[in-house]
Amino acid sequence: MIENELNSEKIGVITGFCITNQKGGYKLKSQSGTVPKDNKNFERNISKEVLGDPQIVSTFKTSIKGLKNVACTNDRKLWVSNDEVSIQLLQYDTNVNVSHLSFEGINSHAIVQNVTADKGQKSIAVTGKGDLLFGKVLSNKINIFTKHKTDELVNLNSWSLLSLCITATDGLLVCMTDTKGYSCRVVRFEGSDERQIIQYDRKGKRLFALGKGRKWVKENRNGDVCVADYDGKAVVVTDKTGTLRFRYNEGLCPVGVVTDTQAQLIVFYPGILIHIIDRDGHFLHCFKHCLPSWTEEHGWDVDSEDCLYLAEVNGNVKKIRYMKQLHE
Repeated sequence: MIENELNSEKIGVITGFCITNQKGGYKLKSQSGTVPKDNKNFERNISKEVLGDPQIVSTFKTSIKGLKNVACTNDRKLWVSNDEVSIQLLQYDTNVNVSHLSFEGINSHAIVQNVTADKGQKSIAVTGKGDLLFGKVLSNKINIFTKHKTDELVNLNSWSLLSLCITATDGLLVCMTDTKGYSCRVVRFEGSDERQIIQYDRKGKRLFALGKGRKWVKENRNGDVCVADYDGKAVVVTDKTGTLRFRYNEGLCPVGVVTDTQAQLIVFYPGILIHIIDRDGHFLHCFKHCLPSWTEEHGWDVDSEDCLYLAEVNGNVKKIRYMKQLHE
């Protein structure tokens, strides 16, 4: 079900909501602040359609048990992590044309890099340049690993990290909660500088549910900001100015969201259930019980070829094909 609160195209920013200053917190007078420039990478794509059933193309076996995060790089590598102290960069063998495979193969990999992080649940993302951003969930620090060195990029002060993602312009979106769980917001950063806060709709109501339950943020290809809100039982989508576009509400608690080159949203639910919806929140397809080893503890990401990567608690990463070109 879509709850659409945008009746016509809006231009500009919302400036009518004052964010109360908190000790050690953010100080921003308007909700939306600086709006990011247009995404020049949002161009017409090769026409594709969703497969009737997803196909497991290959499985990468790692030595890391309890995998919970995976992030794709632009040069066919994967960052993976669990709740322990190491985040690993893997180089995997991809000397095959996966677009025409319909079987599962076992691929080899090599560990390229080990990065030390705090023990506990993490959120990770990769910039276009290949730098790794990561932070411990419910902590107040976000780090960047580049050129064999880790530095603190952002200190959230009195706010706590729920999730993070990289934008098309290599900016940073951070979903966060206050220490008491009374407020939740998404903040856009350029480097370590805050540029925008997304927290309320046009009527001054909260966009996101209260509490410290997980929320996963992703930027869509069209610039929309998408948040899978577990406590709110919805996927909340705003445009790049922070104006609410729609809520996708199926009465279930989403446990993650990713986007692809078609500007589609892939929404994950408990019980081996995956919904694919278009950029306007319309339901396209449902995969149910298609991945027998899938649990809500998995991590996921989508690469530039619209292949889904699923990090499993047994230490494996599955590469899954769920789209095909229309001429195939």
